[in-house]
Amino acid sequence: MSRGGLTGGDARRVHDYLGGGASSLGAEAGKAMAYALAVSEVNAAMGRIVATPTAGSCGVIPGVFVSAQERFGWPDDEMVYGLFCAGAIGYVIANNSFISGAEGGCQAEIGSAVAMAAGALTELRGGNLIAQIANASAYRTAGVDPREDRAARLRELVVRHVYTDPADLERELAAVTGASGADAVLLCAGGPGEPLINRAMAWLRDRGKIVIVGDLSMSFSRAAMFAKEAQVLISRAGGPGRYDAGYERDNRDYPIGYVRWTEGRNVGEFVRLLAEKRVSVAPLITHEVPLERAPEAYALYRQGAPGVIGTVLRHGSTA
Repeated sequence: MSRGGLTGGDARRVHDYLGGGASSLGAEAGKAMAYALAVSEVNAAMGRIVATPTAGSCGVIPGVFVSAQERFGWPDDEMVYGLFCAGAIGYVIANNSFISGAEGGCQAEIGSAVAMAAGALTELRGGNLIAQIANASAYRTAGVDPREDRAARLRELVVRHVYTDPADLERELAAVTGASGADAVLLCAGGPGEPLINRAMAWLRDRGKIVIVGDLSMSFSRAAMFAKEAQVLISRAGGPGRYDAGYERDNRDYPIGYVRWTEGRNVGEFVRLLAEKRVSVAPLITHEVPLERAPEAYALYRQGAPGVIGTVLRHGSTA
């Protein structure tokens, strides 16, 4: 109970009501609500809580996390990834809007907490970023990865057409694209770019796009580009506004009628996809090492070690 006796006991009432099986919310959502109320009641009673994102909304994240962990059996180490995701979303909100009830009302606190918890839950449920985003946008998607372990992981997620040999993709491309070629090819690779870019030109439809996501050199055949009148683009950071002090520091947005997808709108769309459980980072995390052993982590990539996709550097962990 609170010091003044005005609040307290609601979490127990919700918990007991769930036992009767008559809840309109269902057991899982009801349990999350009961846990959230319990944490809020500790706060009201002057107990110790973690004010994430604020004291007023402190029950949302633990309510979702604890109930989800009980339901899915995730270990504590895996829950950490969800906290990373929640923290990243909170960072975006705090730096582009506000989380304080004094500034934005209760909806600023609870809304921020719900967005953080929803993104974390999506992260924990699994997925692949580029493939999931394309899938969520209703694109027909195909992928090539020379490593069978990574290709297999991609097949397990949302992409039906995944190959380890580009020749296999080329044999199936007409069926995948309706014989017209790809609208766009995203090259998420590093190193000498000319052989890969030239080959990707052949996969495009007329006037299609090559988007360089990785650290590829920008040499390619003019003849191949001319034959398709292709566009070759570089994906720079988060989008328009990145590295613009007026945009990032002074919060001067670009008019949406002139620049539809700015850095902030791109991040906002990604957060929406997280909230709608369409994308997740968790399946891409294959290794975790203490920060002081970071050179070992980078060595895994240089050596092309099998099974390595994403690595988390844990600050403060012991070796």
